[in-house]
Amino acid sequence: MSNNISVPAVAKALAILQHMSSSHQTSWGITELAKELKLNKSTVYSILNTMADYRYIEKNTTTGKYSLGTGLFEIANHYYQYNSLRFAFENVTKPIHAKLKECINCHILRGQTSYVLAAFPSDNFALRVEMPEGTALPPIYSSAGKVLLGSLSDSKIKNIYYACMEEASSKEALPWPDFLEQIYTIRREQCAYNMAEYAEGVYSVAAPVKNYNNQVAAAVNIVAPEARFIKNRERYTCYIREIAKKISKELGCLNYEMI
Repeated sequence: MSNNISVPAVAKALAILQHMSSSHQTSWGITELAKELKLNKSTVYSILNTMADYRYIEKNTTTGKYSLGTGLFEIANHYYQYNSLRFAFENVTKPIHAKLKECINCHILRGQTSYVLAAFPSDNFALRVEMPEGTALPPIYSSAGKVLLGSLSDSKIKNIYYACMEEASSKEALPWPDFLEQIYTIRREQCAYNMAEYAEGVYSVAAPVKNYNNQVAAAVNIVAPEARFIKNRERYTCYIREIAKKISKELGCLNYEMI
């Protein structure tokens, strides 16, 4: 056990979940669980019903017994998705990064922010770009962010657009009608560019990564200083499309469409 301060109710809830998940048994009564875990019956009752509200536990109204809920499987699915995404990104991108030696990142969208899930930094250049894992970016100023926004409804994009404008008021962005038109173009072309919109002299190109449901799960981009990017724009675009398509295939996307 850790020496950190623990919360008794949380510790008991986790003990219940661990007990239920480590057994071949599929359902339990309150008395049964309380006895096996040496907990008070009223405590077990309260914890089970609270977790049922969040779908981590399910109650059979006929038998009155409890079992693990779908909320846990959703958490497990997210964990698997991001670990498989990271593995696929590293597996596909490593040999291409060895050729390009430019910064190549994998982004995911959470709420109103684009995060770098995994990254390969620039290599062997005097002028280099680095975006460490966990870097948070306003999506409207990022090529990868704009690709991710393209998977959302127009109304959601609008909300994020204005929220980003308020948070990063010093940055310049296209007026909303023009920005939305840019998103439409990104949807059609399955590719987005960033021309020094977030940081002076930094350009990038991004493409969508899709999962087995053909839904956008992430975006990958190549980021480079302006001079190198302009010189190699077509080459970098071809490479990022290749990376996105190969990662999508590893994630089970069989019908990846790319212009």
